[in-house]
Amino acid sequence: MGYEVVDEVVGPLLERRWLDPIQNSPDPVRDLKAAFRKYVEEDIASGSYVQGCPLNNLAQEMSPLDNGFRARIDGLYGRWRASIADALRQGMKAGSVRSTGGGEPDGDLGYGKEFANSLKRW
Repeated sequence: MGYEVVDEVVGPLLERRWLDPIQNSPDPVRDLKAAFRKYVEEDIASGSYVQGCPLNNLAQEMSPLDNGFRARIDGLYGRWRASIADALRQGMKAGSVRSTGGGEPDGDLGYGKEFANSLKRW
């Protein structure tokens, strides 16, 4: 049953909240900021913010205990990183994201400095 929570609840939540808003976005930094603001407001209003991030909670609590959880959680984090890297690439092509690292973002966000810096300015 625990794996189903990752596969059927946490994974779709990640998609809906963090991946869908930046998919095919010409300005992924703007769209990610908007999603962040929206969901922070919703979570504060509902009181669910006190429970923290479901993916992070599972990563900390279950990854050390179970290889199946670890693999599923690693897969979700990998999709998240790859989606952000893809969105940053699209933003670079659209001219909304500058490349400050001399190349393109990779799956580990090696050139995602522009994204990180923009969040600091937020």
